[in-house]
Amino acid sequence: MDRLTGEGMDARRSEELRALYSALLEEPRRFDELANMLEQYELPHDPDEEEPLAARALRALINMRIGGWLRDFRGLTPRETLEWKLIAAHARIEAAAEED
Repeated sequence: MDRLTGEGMDARRSEELRALYSALLEEPRRFDELANMLEQYELPHDPDEEEPLAARALRALINMRIGGWLRDFRGLTPRETLEWKLIAAHARIEAAAEED
């Protein structure tokens, strides 16, 4: 098992992540809330280092919030949290470019 992912990608996990994506599309305020939290999430550059306590606490808060939107959500792993952070940043950059 990969320390960063916490698990292999299985069918249930794919369903959970699709449900999260759908929930964010259905309610743009959810996306904004998640993006704001994700901006603060940081991991060390060295993948062998442990997730810092502050990052772990923030990820727990993020997972709790997502759990309020979705039933039976197992929570994002550190790697998934970083992936969602990149997605959110990219979406914000695109939105800003469209405004110009």
